[in-house]
Amino acid sequence: MPLETTPFERRVRKIEQRHLELRKGAVTVTRPDGLMVLRPRQRRGRRLVPAVIAVCALFIGLKSFVYITEGAITYEARIERLTLGTVPVSYAAKVMQMDPATRFMIDQFNAIMAQRL
Repeated sequence: MPLETTPFERRVRKIEQRHLELRKGAVTVTRPDGLMVLRPRQRRGRRLVPAVIAVCALFIGLKSFVYITEGAITYEARIERLTLGTVPVSYAAKVMQMDPATRFMIDQFNAIMAQRL
């Protein structure tokens, strides 16, 4: 036989859940009648993932643009010169090296330009 919950137990569970939500952060809101009540703070962490994806996509687009405008030989020569620099500069050179995503973007751009010509 399943356990029946009384209205009192439901109210207590609801109060406990609200207390747990308020422990994570709360905002004071004034109701129209002038009473100030606490509301749980809205979580904003969900916007971080799309922002990181957008930054990565922009960076790959920038690398593709630089590669297309500079040309393959000049781009590779600059990367070679950067690898001989200081530690942060050599790390930047590793990041700027050609990767599959950048190659894909370049191939897509070349395909679009070939259709237009």
